[in-house]
Amino acid sequence: MKYSKILLFMTALFCLAFQACAVLDSPNNLTPANLAPGNLTPANLTPANLTPANLTPANLTPANLTPANLTPANLTPANLTPANLTPANLTPANLTPANLTPANLTPANLTPGNTTESHGDWISPNMGQVSTRTNSDPGLAGMLQWLDQPVPTFPWYTTDGSFFYSQAYSYTTFSPFTEYYVTSGMPVIGGIISNPIKFDITQKTPSNVYYGAGVGLPFSQYASTVASKTNDLWIQGATNWTQYVVSPVGTWLQLIAYAPVEGPAGFYEMIQTDTTSSKYKTYQFNQGYNTMNFNADQVGRHMLYFVVNSQPSNVIIVDVFAQTPAGSTPPIVHVIS
Repeated sequence: MKYSKILLFMTALFCLAFQACAVLDSPNNLTPANLAPGNLTPANLTPANLTPANLTPANLTPANLTPANLTPANLTPANLTPANLTPANLTPANLTPANLTPANLTPANLTPGNTTESHGDWISPNMGQVSTRTNSDPGLAGMLQWLDQPVPTFPWYTTDGSFFYSQAYSYTTFSPFTEYYVTSGMPVIGGIISNPIKFDITQKTPSNVYYGAGVGLPFSQYASTVASKTNDLWIQGATNWTQYVVSPVGTWLQLIAYAPVEGPAGFYEMIQTDTTSSKYKTYQFNQGYNTMNFNADQVGRHMLYFVVNSQPSNVIIVDVFAQTPAGSTPPIVHVIS
């Protein structure tokens, strides 16, 4: 009887101890105070009862992590998600591209291997790179192409300018620009250009526009990006417009001027030879596109621009030279209208 009571007492103690262990293992009765790394398992953890002190990488899962209970020591790439990351608990070792967002990134925890691309920053992988001809940003491609192109150079500033201007040049000098001039036209009397008349851009839209002696844009792209409130001046060709031409003396060029508002326009011409001279005349411009003739009747560099409503246009340049005698010059077959 004595031994039976002892056995019964020991059985009761064992049951109580087992019940206590079962109660502690339940997620509902765990608190930060009674948790230790030794009695935690992924099954009995919830975000509410975790603290940095009782967490280890082995018992963490993405489901029971929150920014408040994470530290660099207990994080691994496997248990991180964008929702539970903050800059304070991130290190380069536990970051991967999949769990990064702009909000949780700082310079201290970024390395080349965990950015969104192999180099650069979150916005553009090309940002910060040194552009070359082989890896240039698309926005720089046109400018680099322009810089790489050969540009005609003429010795405008020489000690003996009169000798330079008395020379005749072969057709090769003018051949890149033949679409922009014709050998006959209406005389311009008492002015710089003929009287402007309205031009219908829809009837003769250029394919491309060219700045200086290099970079060009499709006209559709130019029209969509350039503000319509600026005064623009162009030289019209058979299919394109340009702001620079080399032409033989005595030829005619067709100019296109855009003015946002109608009204009187001051038109200016500066002529550079061994000396410099200038001309000025007032013309009436229509709102929108205007067209007029210009006669390249003098050797030298002609710089032309206009002013409407106190706003100047861009400058166009026509380099005019004498040409070698007829017979060696191919005929010009196009017509500018």
